[in-house]
Amino acid sequence: MSGLLKLTVILGICTSLFIACDKEEAQIPSYINVDHFDLVTGTAEGSNSHKISVVWITVGTKLIGPFDLPCTVPILQKGVQEITLKAGVRMNGIAALRMIYPPYDVNSAGSDVLNENNEVISTVNLVPDSVIHINARAKYNDNVSFLNIEAFEGIGLTMDTLELKDTTRTPPVYTADLGIISDSTLVFEGEKSGKFHLNQETDEFVLRTVTTYDIPETFGATFIELNYKNEDIITVGYVLKGEFGEIIQSALTLNPSEDWNKVYVSINPLEYILKNDLDIDSFYIYIRGVLSDDKEEADIYLDNIKLITE
Repeated sequence: MSGLLKLTVILGICTSLFIACDKEEAQIPSYINVDHFDLVTGTAEGSNSHKISVVWITVGTKLIGPFDLPCTVPILQKGVQEITLKAGVRMNGIAALRMIYPPYDVNSAGSDVLNENNEVISTVNLVPDSVIHINARAKYNDNVSFLNIEAFEGIGLTMDTLELKDTTRTPPVYTADLGIISDSTLVFEGEKSGKFHLNQETDEFVLRTVTTYDIPETFGATFIELNYKNEDIITVGYVLKGEFGEIIQSALTLNPSEDWNKVYVSINPLEYILKNDLDIDSFYIYIRGVLSDDKEEADIYLDNIKLITE
């Protein structure tokens, strides 16, 4: 092949490559920024405190994916598109268990999408290389039943401590008392919160719902929510009751937290009953704290304890 012919072939190949590259030019995305969710609650739904930390974004019919909040997400669609946001949490406080929280999943349309003026919108106009700022508003769906709400604000309480007694000890009763605090520097929100002070003499508590509840008829549809601040480990769980007595099921252990935190706990009493072929009448939930061997004392603060089911 002559030098001129070789050059012609090379130039032809390069021209073809340039044409292909031009045809496959990278698409410029637009961006959606979601800073946070708000939670709206009714008068019988308790506190609007939440820990919505994940958003599921759907644009048109395409699920873009779950993203940790706040987030700015590239979108390859253009023009006016329908948008859906769904509120997600880290179930049982575990980062790997990101899920759309069923009680907040109002319907197929998800949560309210809000523009920068807090107006409800259903579509966004996606313009390449531009950012649209939106937020969202979640609420409990209509199928949620609130079996228990304890915010420590009223005169009567829906939860009480179990007396723990050991006649070999002095004093024999070692249950820490439930205190209701009103110090604004310690209360989570409102005017009051619950507090347990553990020391060497009263080194344990078990706080339980006064009422027992029927076993849910569906799997995985029962949740415990609570705000807490704890200087020692606490455990959240439930107790199954039947003619034979009680079965204690620990659901989650919470490590010490210097600041107020919130957790969503999934419990499945029906699954446990069917798996073990048990004759169970009802259940209740509990929170337990025990002073660690390496501590002289510890304070446990609680608020907004909810037991909800769908």
